[in-house]
Amino acid sequence: MLTGKVPFPSVFFYFSPVFAPVAPDNLQRQVANIGDLATQFLPYRVLASRAWREGFPIWDPNLQSGKPFLANPQSALFYPLNALFYVLPVSLAWCITSLLRPFLSALFTALFLRRLGASTTGGLISGLIFTFSGFMTVWQGQAMSDAAIWLPLICYSIVRLHEDRSTASVAIVGIAFAMPVLAGHPETALHLTLMGVALALFLAFLRPSTETSSGLGSYLALFGVSGLLAIGVAGVQVLSTLEWLPELSRGLETLWPPAPLRTALGFASRDILSATNSFGLLIPEQAAYVAMVTFLVVPVAWLHPRKRYVVFFAHSPIVGLCIVFGIGPIFTLSQHVPVLLGLKNTRLILIVTFSLAVLAGLGISVLEGLQREERTRRIGAAFCAAAGICLASTMVYLMQVNLVARPIGHSRFPKASLVFLTLAAIPVALKLAGILRGRLFSVGLAAVVIADVCTFSYGFMPFEKPQNIVPEDRFFAQISSKTPEPVRLMQLGAVYTANAELLYGIQSSGGYEIPLARMIEFGKGATRDEMDAIMQDSKQVFEVTDRRMDMLSTKYYVVYNGDVLYKRFRESPDRFKFLYEFGDTSMFENLRAMPPAFLVPSSGIAVIKDKEERLGMLRNPDFDPTRTVVVEEPLALPSTSGVPGNVRWISRKNASLQLKVENDTPGVLVLSQTFYPGWKAFVDGMQTPVFPANHALTGIAVDAGFHDVVFTFDPLSFKIGLLLSFVSTLGLGALLWRRPLVPDRRRQLSARSIEL
Repeated sequence: MLTGKVPFPSVFFYFSPVFAPVAPDNLQRQVANIGDLATQFLPYRVLASRAWREGFPIWDPNLQSGKPFLANPQSALFYPLNALFYVLPVSLAWCITSLLRPFLSALFTALFLRRLGASTTGGLISGLIFTFSGFMTVWQGQAMSDAAIWLPLICYSIVRLHEDRSTASVAIVGIAFAMPVLAGHPETALHLTLMGVALALFLAFLRPSTETSSGLGSYLALFGVSGLLAIGVAGVQVLSTLEWLPELSRGLETLWPPAPLRTALGFASRDILSATNSFGLLIPEQAAYVAMVTFLVVPVAWLHPRKRYVVFFAHSPIVGLCIVFGIGPIFTLSQHVPVLLGLKNTRLILIVTFSLAVLAGLGISVLEGLQREERTRRIGAAFCAAAGICLASTMVYLMQVNLVARPIGHSRFPKASLVFLTLAAIPVALKLAGILRGRLFSVGLAAVVIADVCTFSYGFMPFEKPQNIVPEDRFFAQISSKTPEPVRLMQLGAVYTANAELLYGIQSSGGYEIPLARMIEFGKGATRDEMDAIMQDSKQVFEVTDRRMDMLSTKYYVVYNGDVLYKRFRESPDRFKFLYEFGDTSMFENLRAMPPAFLVPSSGIAVIKDKEERLGMLRNPDFDPTRTVVVEEPLALPSTSGVPGNVRWISRKNASLQLKVENDTPGVLVLSQTFYPGWKAFVDGMQTPVFPANHALTGIAVDAGFHDVVFTFDPLSFKIGLLLSFVSTLGLGALLWRRPLVPDRRRQLSARSIEL
């Protein structure tokens, strides 16, 4: 970064025909399957950075004929770290957040270990193990890692609240639980919440003998208040997402299978530089590496005096591993827990990794505290470490015998794991033998761990020059609309990287994101059957002869010159007009495309309440959208025939647009944009109802005459959520400055000891 480069896998752009001609030299092409950075997270940040100049970017007009943006949790609009994208250049903000994530993760982990009574070295090494583990390394830059960095703070805040029931502790718990929700990955946020709740209940019911029932009640009450504050702080995201979920094309009914048991070898595997590694692990999904020192020192944690935490963090990975690898009866039980249904619970590997890092820190603290005269404890620690060495060596052996390809990079071979295991064993053995003491042990062990995690994590993410992060726009610039009227296009197949439209401010009828149900139903048969996207291929363009894609105002088609039907586009001048080509890609204008807003006379209104009947009518090739509009409820308009009026675009912004309408007869103004709750329309300053037109589009009724029409996206869920978040944040600030509700129990116990 100090040389001006940005950690980003740009290769995912330059694989496509549109951007291949402008691909830079020396591009690192061998990377894991982390294309979501290019197809979602960078485009989302670019969209938010650009749209914030117009206010809250709560709507995305670019993808899938328009869709809610804030409601999609991965937009993470109100995540504090993403605020940098609103005030700094995107490439600079990307670099800074790439540094902040590991720093915060390591800091929170070290603070938590110190709170548990671990040594400074134990806390620091634990932070390194977790921060540069397989999970955190392969998901860096994505919403999963943004949420995961708050797990150690969640655990820290719960332990602190249990020991120090102050208003500040309540506030810290609220902040810790709210941040993963704002970070943009509900699945990870839910996993972290379950971990935090489990720890809180564990501490509540394994209270010390000095704890009274009233003290237990106050602890649980304060924890409940903290949870409500967390929900309040994240309210601006939570309420919008809850409104969005019922509108989606799919819910949480999908049951994801557990990971094969052999993928447990990922805990010792450093091979993560390809989509499928040398013995078959899928990267990033099955990466789980922890520094090899972990295998030695985790068993030693059983000798730590704070047994309750050892017990909890020893059982957490067992439960997590059973769910990840489908081991019953815990796995079977998890299949009946409602909050876990529909989630990719193989990602509970995060919980396993963190628990191992915590135990490793406690184990190192035990080793540091061993004295030469404690012969029995040293022998016990030696047996524990030896057991860990045997397990790690077996895993390395199994990786070696299952190799089917050569790993990329010398430090990725199974033998490299064995080398770091041996290097970690040296200071541990010398310490147990009483030869290595004090700082020499701490420095020596820390040096081995630093070398281990740095050589593992470095190189996973390519570094590119800032000008190469977003490809030079030589293709889309020729059709980008400089007028208020929007331009919408569709790529046929994978002609360019999904969602690239967001980078250039272009609107598209497709896109890679979970679609809204209405749009999937509307396009069924005319678009590909994708679970998480709306896409179309050239075969569907010619086989489907109805006007549905035309109604989406799909004015341009991007076609690969090697497409089997490319010549047919060139040979259909009555329907497609060839515009230009760049490299192996051509742009065609769809001459049948409807304008982005059009009028239909009231005589053409067809009221059809049955969904299948509506869709059947729209799929009829004889359906003429210029003369007929399908609605679900009757409209208070007189049925008069006439010629469709004119619509002129005045302005359009991220979540609003203004039109001038001239109509000789009453009718319906159809906006070629997805219908979604929260849109409001004003005709000559008076609000008018917005309703679904042609099942998936947006419509309003207009009388004859000249009208000023304004559409704004102003959902009540956003306003209530924003107010709730603002009030809750003020409440947290007030709690942080108040005096303790209950004195710190550790200070109370210390005072009693002095008195005795």
